[in-house]
Amino acid sequence: MALKKILIVDDEQMIRWVLSQALSEWSYVPIEAADIETALELFDTEQPTLTLLDISLPDGSGLNALRTIKLRQPDANVVMITGNVLIENAIAALRAGACDFITKPINLDELQITVRNCFKSEELHVESESPIQIPPANFRFEQFIGESAAIKELLSVARKVAESNASSVLLQGESGTGKDLIAKAIHHSSARAAKPFVAIN
Repeated sequence: MALKKILIVDDEQMIRWVLSQALSEWSYVPIEAADIETALELFDTEQPTLTLLDISLPDGSGLNALRTIKLRQPDANVVMITGNVLIENAIAALRAGACDFITKPINLDELQITVRNCFKSEELHVESESPIQIPPANFRFEQFIGESAAIKELLSVARKVAESNASSVLLQGESGTGKDLIAKAIHHSSARAAKPFVAIN
């Protein structure tokens, strides 16, 4: 069986080196890029099984690069990397199709688990001949895949809100950061799930 290739996209050489060493020890084939342009070229030529993508790069936004990758290959596995723990960035990354979101300094044990989870999700998808398409009305917290501290904190708060007696919830964030997804998950995981869901922008 061919070893899985993992593309590392980060402008910090030391981070690329550390991740490459770890991935090699875990029996993956690391490929390195320091900017988006090189990363997209390597993505097309090397066809990596997974991409570790920094959210802030010299020639643009990692989120925009993520969207480009998903347009080229909708089922691509991408894990976003950032030095800042911002819930908005985490939600934007997941909404754009990332399978997870990790923060610097990178914990290698956490990274290994994250990589395995992404591959596990991919294998489940491939094995299913007719994947279940869950309509928006049936959103659950289980649909959010992520091991990062930011995602865990977000889902923890959202679950507490769902368990509360609140009849209305205010979610703040920039457009496109996934507020609607979280709102539906809160509503359909609460005691009010049978009642109408009303979103007010």
